[in-house]
Amino acid sequence: MKTKLHIAILFMLVLLSSISNAQTFTVEKSELSYENDLRPCLVTTVDPSTKELKKAWVKYVKKNLGVKIKGIGFFSDDAILKAEDVIAPSIAPNRFNLYTRIAETPSGSQMKVFASFGYDLFINENNYPTEFDNIKMLMNDFLYETLNEYYTAETKSLNKATASYNKNKLKELKSINSNEKKLVKTDVDIAKNTISEYDTTETKIKKTKALNKLFYNKTKMEKENSESKINIQNLENQIKTNLESIEALRNSHNGLIK
Repeated sequence: MKTKLHIAILFMLVLLSSISNAQTFTVEKSELSYENDLRPCLVTTVDPSTKELKKAWVKYVKKNLGVKIKGIGFFSDDAILKAEDVIAPSIAPNRFNLYTRIAETPSGSQMKVFASFGYDLFINENNYPTEFDNIKMLMNDFLYETLNEYYTAETKSLNKATASYNKNKLKELKSINSNEKKLVKTDVDIAKNTISEYDTTETKIKKTKALNKLFYNKTKMEKENSESKINIQNLENQIKTNLESIEALRNSHNGLIK
């Protein structure tokens, strides 16, 4: 009985571990330097580029809070995105300032969000726990929606590219197959035009012209086949890379936990 219980507990631990490891993003407490001091913030690291994440964040905040974030546009891309004197009861009962720093990482972007009620009154989990949790919830909802859209679009794009690579690979294979059939016939024609010591001068001239053309075509087709084989190898490598990327995207997408 104890053995069965131990197995059941072990299974649950493994299951919980796999669920935890599958999670695509986490929003955690952190700090950042702003106006010559460390400020409390919430941070996450995700796959989209800084440009994609900034545009999505500005759009999301405008849609859900009715707030326009400044610092990004045709002629600006500030290190800190700002929305000042914000009225958003879902976050805080009083007016506040919302700040965001989105920076590039080797694999995507790091996003830090922090807020204040005014000069040096920055929201943290100790002094303003409700507001701090509301900002975290805002980030979670944003990331869940944005990453769903991101992984769907990226997977669709890679699937489309992979289909195109497979189509090109099929064309190369058909080209090789066609050339191979022509090469067989060319070799037969070369054998037929082999010059004999019994051939007349006129026949030798005619055969020589025919052989020159046949060998030219043979060399050309053999070169085409060699190039096609290289192209196929490159396409197969790209297909393999894409399939691995699609699998990684699928795992990340499946790992979204709200």
